[in-house]
Amino acid sequence: MIAGEPYHPFDPELRALAQTARQKQASFNEEVDPVKGMEIIKGWFGSTGKNLYVNTRLVVDYGVNIHLGENFYSNWNLTMLDVCPYYHWRQCYDWS
Repeated sequence: MIAGEPYHPFDPELRALAQTARQKQASFNEEVDPVKGMEIIKGWFGSTGKNLYVNTRLVVDYGVNIHLGENFYSNWNLTMLDVCPYYHWRQCYDWS
């Protein structure tokens, strides 16, 4: 989709990205230390602001296509479908 071609979710490269995402997702969702959790997010997502907080029970497709701006906050059960670039710029809050 990003290259303007049809999306093939069974492409080997995308399957590998999805598998990596599942492992990082599990690590993040099992982490009890919020500082370590944010380190996982910052090392995984495409880009993030310095100040962000995401509660656990996060679900994403790949993670690498997600770009979160400064002061991003999300409550529990956030789902971001990132088969294409996903942007939330600064001052974003999800009070769900």
